[in-house]
Amino acid sequence: MRLLVLFALAMFATAADPPMLIPLGVVDLVVQPGATASAPLAQQLHQQGLTKLRAGQGQAGLLEITVLLRVTGGPLTVNVRPAADGAPLASAVVAVGDSVLRLTLPEAVDLILEATSERAAAVQVSAVAYGDFHQPGIMDALVGERRQAGDAEEAVAEKDPALKPFVIESRNLKQILTAMIAFQADAESWPTVAVAGIPLPPQTPEQARLLTAAAFELLARRMQLPSTLFVSPFTAGRVLPPARSEVEIAARPDPAWAEDYAYDWALPSESAAYRVVIASRRFALHPRLGQGVSAVCADSSTRFLLTVKTVEVQGISTAGLTGFGDDLLPAVPNPDSAGSQDRAGADQAAPALPDNIFDDHGDGEAGSALLPGKGDPRRAFVK
Repeated sequence: MRLLVLFALAMFATAADPPMLIPLGVVDLVVQPGATASAPLAQQLHQQGLTKLRAGQGQAGLLEITVLLRVTGGPLTVNVRPAADGAPLASAVVAVGDSVLRLTLPEAVDLILEATSERAAAVQVSAVAYGDFHQPGIMDALVGERRQAGDAEEAVAEKDPALKPFVIESRNLKQILTAMIAFQADAESWPTVAVAGIPLPPQTPEQARLLTAAAFELLARRMQLPSTLFVSPFTAGRVLPPARSEVEIAARPDPAWAEDYAYDWALPSESAAYRVVIASRRFALHPRLGQGVSAVCADSSTRFLLTVKTVEVQGISTAGLTGFGDDLLPAVPNPDSAGSQDRAGADQAAPALPDNIFDDHGDGEAGSALLPGKGDPRRAFVK
């Protein structure tokens, strides 16, 4: 099943123009001889969320859903139809191997996958439903004016080889976040682990970092991700072992999994598209933009966020986890999430409290930034 997820990640991570595919649901079915089996494929709620995200990016067209199929022991007749009965929206007879179904819906509905076998033996079918998400012009800022934030895409490295490690890091972060979205579709929560001996909220930066390490290793385990994704190109030569069993992860988190990247595991289920989810722990000097860190937001867009000396690090911070001492840790604000309310409802004339992604200052109710799923929907605190 996870091979389909990896196939999609690999297929679209290297393409410059095709849309990203955001997972909406997964199905694993065993169809008994001469029988029909069905299971929920994509919830209306997830389709509505992606449609809202697309609208926020100026994408007015209807959501196209792509269903990747893998059949073992086929052939099968496969239908995708509304859960509340009705005619099939897409159908195909699929022999052994991989196939694709595509459908465009005028409105979001709960979908089910239905498979019928005529064979005398059981047939297995796996499916992943994806929604399309376009990101036009995402690399303009990175190759343009100094001190602009923007996405880092593979083609940028061709313009300036000095940008290559920044491109690799952005690609790592984007693939990790995309896998997290697929994880959320299965688990109905962002990756977190209840680690033995670590209370919630954690009491020290080291405990918070271990929760990040455990979440990353769990994600790699469940989604079959290569451990190399969690190693920054700025720490060349560092090697992570393959992910261990979930029991081992919960009992003894390996801090090496959180050495390069910090994760805000307090991320709530509904967040602003521009909210930071993962960021590099190490500050790098970008040849065009200045000193800062790479980060990925909830909509899977990547940013290069600049350090700002005029913003004071306050509250509980990630200090001690980045290689800098408390007094030397620069603030790294996300300009899009400044203030305490969404930009559409904020007083544009009033000064907005910067959102330093390395501390919890101004990030909702006291202590919420250290509780899984209870963080601010806009402001981040990566740990």
